[in-house]
Amino acid sequence: MFPYDGYLRLAKKLSTFVDNEACLRSAVSRAYYASLYKSIRFAEGKGATFLCKGKSEIHREVVDYFKYNGDIFFDLVSAELGRLRKDRNNCDYDDNVKNIKKTAENAIIDAEAIFNKIVV
Repeated sequence: MFPYDGYLRLAKKLSTFVDNEACLRSAVSRAYYASLYKSIRFAEGKGATFLCKGKSEIHREVVDYFKYNGDIFFDLVSAELGRLRKDRNNCDYDDNVKNIKKTAENAIIDAEAIFNKIVV
């Protein structure tokens, strides 16, 4: 099984290249995917089944799992995943990302928060 925490370590390393926009954008993307797959594994360990696994709809399905679970910590995970996805989309698809350094820093903070809230 692929260790997705490696994506978070890579995001941290990429974020140290503060003068390289490509590295900072990639850091945001890796932080998001580390968090997404950590969340999927956690939820599946709790018995969740995702109908859209392997499809683009999985992103929303995972956020919704945490959003509608009824636990305050899961609400926070949902919000953090939502922010990470929005920022990842901006970094992957927009020509101009405002304050990319801060976006990368915040992505790592959100990803670390998710990793601290859910344990597989």
